[in-house]
Amino acid sequence: MTNIVKNMILFEQTSEAVSIGHPDKVADSIADAVLDYLRTLLPDAHSAVEVACAADKLFIFGEVDSRLVYDKEEFYKSVEHIAWKRLDYIGYKRDEYSPKIVVDIVKQSSEIDNAVSENDIKKEIGAGDQGIMFGYAVVETPECHSLHFVLAHLLQVELEKARFGADSFLAKVLRPDAKTQVTVQYQYTEEGINQPAKITDVVLSTQHIEDVDFNELQGYLKHFCEDAINHYLEKNKFTFRVDDKTVFHINPAGPWNVGGPVSDSGLTGRKLVVDNYGGNAPIGGGSYSGKDLTKVDRSAAYFARYVAKSIVKSDLAEKVQVSLAYAIGEALPTMINIDTYGTEKIPNQELKELVLNNFDFSVKSLIELSSNVDNFVSTGEHSHYMSFSQDADDVFPWEKIFLISNCE
Repeated sequence: MTNIVKNMILFEQTSEAVSIGHPDKVADSIADAVLDYLRTLLPDAHSAVEVACAADKLFIFGEVDSRLVYDKEEFYKSVEHIAWKRLDYIGYKRDEYSPKIVVDIVKQSSEIDNAVSENDIKKEIGAGDQGIMFGYAVVETPECHSLHFVLAHLLQVELEKARFGADSFLAKVLRPDAKTQVTVQYQYTEEGINQPAKITDVVLSTQHIEDVDFNELQGYLKHFCEDAINHYLEKNKFTFRVDDKTVFHINPAGPWNVGGPVSDSGLTGRKLVVDNYGGNAPIGGGSYSGKDLTKVDRSAAYFARYVAKSIVKSDLAEKVQVSLAYAIGEALPTMINIDTYGTEKIPNQELKELVLNNFDFSVKSLIELSSNVDNFVSTGEHSHYMSFSQDADDVFPWEKIFLISNCE
């Protein structure tokens, strides 16, 4: 809904984020931990592992590489150990969440493996599945995301730092499950991207211990949010800050002691909008976690973000969406589309030609971009496209950029 104020069109946009203790992210985390384990057995292991968390049971199921040789009983024990290790790291104690872990993992069809793998007959790596994938970037923030998306995830990053010991009070009282949400008011502009104008609402709901003064906790968390957001806005030279007109909704439903999978089910891939662009761009629909890089719903989405961010950072457009489509078993995309929302600095056809001349969209290239990631568990903790690290080596490879030259 828009409002006209002094001939200025104002509208709001919102993004949410969840903690690593949210049931859906617990599922994502365990699925990617299993993928990381498989890669220690076979570096290019194929994997499509799913996880479902319930109050009394935790299911780990799916398919793994037909080339893997293992004892089924020992393999299942290893997978179960991985799940317990992730739960312990996230912060769920056995006395509060101790599900029966059910493992049901089979070997991938050899027909699919042959269609995907590079071999004597098939000279190129093919896509592990069909589908559509999207990448998005905008000049609005240094991270090339919308401000509301960045701030929602920033609050989760800071909240988890506090829970793991950076803040003595919060480290004592916070529990793993949490959600954040930030609404930003924008000013419509006829040319270029819309401009953020103010923070209207901030929502933070977090699980906490019972033995805490709830009013004190609410006040503490309000200041915590104010400090984190204002620090980011000041650092990045935004002209506005949170103020007395910003509405804070801190645990608006009241005290929250029971959280995580014992209070709500969790499933891999269910936080795709949170993980991607907060509703600013379409999503292909395929879950990322638990999947190896031959699964283009993961690797092509990463590559599309890499291309989109490179376009924006190369000052060829202020806002861009890259759309890709692949067919199972085939090496090259069936579609490459670039939408700059009218913000392009050169004609669209020239921009597309530049992209095609500078980027290789083969499945092999998608895999090479991301193959050096040390652990895929880290990719899903705070959006697959977000890094607040000051160390360039800590940034995911698809979050780095390739500067595209527009020279003839």
